[in-house]
Amino acid sequence: MKHCDHTIKPGFYDNIYWGNFSGAPHDQILINRDDFIASYGMEGSRPRRMRWESDDLNYARNNYRIDHIELYEGRDGEKYQVCSQHPGSLRISEDEMQREGWSKIRPIYAMDQISWMRKVDEEKIKGRKYIRATLPILHSSDLEDDYVPRHVRTRRKISKIREIWELLGYNYIPM
Repeated sequence: MKHCDHTIKPGFYDNIYWGNFSGAPHDQILINRDDFIASYGMEGSRPRRMRWESDDLNYARNNYRIDHIELYEGRDGEKYQVCSQHPGSLRISEDEMQREGWSKIRPIYAMDQISWMRKVDEEKIKGRKYIRATLPILHSSDLEDDYVPRHVRTRRKISKIREIWELLGYNYIPM
């Protein structure tokens, strides 16, 4: 039997990496998984990410070390993401995770890991993707009328980036 077969809703975790492990899961993880379905009003797991969502999660995985990503859909029609990591493995603080929209939940991957959940904010993710794609091709001359020394142009670019991120609700640069 797979892990997903031990839950109150056997087909619910079919699309999730955890659900396809063989054998019986840890009792507390099984309790937490069953409670996750009921408490958060989850309708089912999602097998695929949208392209814009995939790019953002790959960026988060590579830069922040977010791991064990699982995708769900709620009864409210909203999309949700869950991730679980070993303590200390994240490259951003808990405060920054919360600003990214993540909230801690009971462990649902392994008892020695911290699990987080967030509702997918499509506009914020697409905005972030656009900024990441635009910055490398943004010429300093686009921001300046006359010649300005390179180090000043760089500071102005960084200042502009910070201004954009602050409009999106960040106090750091989560690119």
